[in-house]
Amino acid sequence: MLMVRLFITLLMLMLSTAPVTGKTLKGLTVFNCQNMSLQSPTLGATVRKKEILDYDGRIHSVISGEVIEQINLTRLFLTHMGELCSASHASIPSEYLSIMQSNLGVKPIFIGSVFFSNGSAVVPRPDFVQMSRAVKEYTGKQYALLIIGSADLSGEASFNDWLSLERAQYIVGQVELNNLKTYILALGGRGSINKLRQSNPQYRRADLYALKIHESQ
Repeated sequence: MLMVRLFITLLMLMLSTAPVTGKTLKGLTVFNCQNMSLQSPTLGATVRKKEILDYDGRIHSVISGEVIEQINLTRLFLTHMGELCSASHASIPSEYLSIMQSNLGVKPIFIGSVFFSNGSAVVPRPDFVQMSRAVKEYTGKQYALLIIGSADLSGEASFNDWLSLERAQYIVGQVELNNLKTYILALGGRGSINKLRQSNPQYRRADLYALKIHESQ
């Protein structure tokens, strides 16, 4: 009986400390504006290959054009993070669309935004039906998804970095991504225009975009 009670106690503790999103960042490519870094734990595992028999009788791996496009897009993200890591630009979707198109060479499409309370990464009564329907429209086509998490300057920099990533991850947990390649850009409070470091709802957000990565199709 004691062991059963101990098991129940541990189980309740695990549930109480579990992430609110219900999903992890596994399989997602995450760009962190804090140290201009890239986290892609499954980059090798997601590369689609097919085996072909070469003229010399040996087996060689062929990487698909889609994967090459994704690798090129990842490289462009890293190259232009200085321009992309700006909460003030991201807070104006029309302006950010132009920045992405000129720096990433993709056709970005704004899907929607989610706004959060100060210091929060959840929405009390979420309704992601429209976002999920919009994402479904791009399934099976040459599109990727980009989720941008932002924060204002009211907290410490390290907290804002964590909070912006949590806000982006919240979208992952609420919207059906339909196996589309998904990128996350965690801005923190970088580029937030607020000299007094006050709370500003304009930057407490997460934005969802579709990126057309094959212009020829």
